[in-house]
Amino acid sequence: MNRILLLLTCLIFVNTCKDRSVDTEQSEFYPMSVGNSWTYLQEINNNSIQLTHGVEGDTIIDGHRWYKYYCQSNIERTRLLYSNSEQGVLNFLSLYHIPILRYKYPANQGDFFLFNYEGDTLFVIGINEKISTPIGVFSCVSYQQVIYSVGYGSVKPSINFITEYVSPGIGLVKSETSFIDSLGINQVLSSVLLTSFNIK
Repeated sequence: MNRILLLLTCLIFVNTCKDRSVDTEQSEFYPMSVGNSWTYLQEINNNSIQLTHGVEGDTIIDGHRWYKYYCQSNIERTRLLYSNSEQGVLNFLSLYHIPILRYKYPANQGDFFLFNYEGDTLFVIGINEKISTPIGVFSCVSYQQVIYSVGYGSVKPSINFITEYVSPGIGLVKSETSFIDSLGINQVLSSVLLTSFNIK
């Protein structure tokens, strides 16, 4: 379960406590420079786990520069290839040798787009959401994936949500996995929150 949530967090930052608003003129939505790093605290099953994301290098594929983005937990490291574009952040799928949109930006509330080869959809549910962290308040674009489970046998049908909050020029600030219980209340299964960052 921890491995799945780590991968979702991957597919699925401030030196002072300061309110940062969304900058619609931000040229690089997700800062991609070699050496950039972000530290998070993941809360899952009443346990706290430190996660580190970072950019460890770059490479050229078909004449385009891609950055080697990693997600590190205490048990494994997941690697991705990211690049900023006029559409937002692209993720290069090495298995299929194609780029696909990971985070749409600029974006409007209500936008939606496919973000993986399986055809899963991300919805833009907010464009200036205030997210509080231990190091400040950030204005974020929020993206949400809805996962429907039909159930089987004694397992009841369910609706799960993966919501990611990304601040332009900073990166991922918060990620949350949740579900709707039988009373219609949103219950959080796992959360990831930014605790520090180093951007060049």
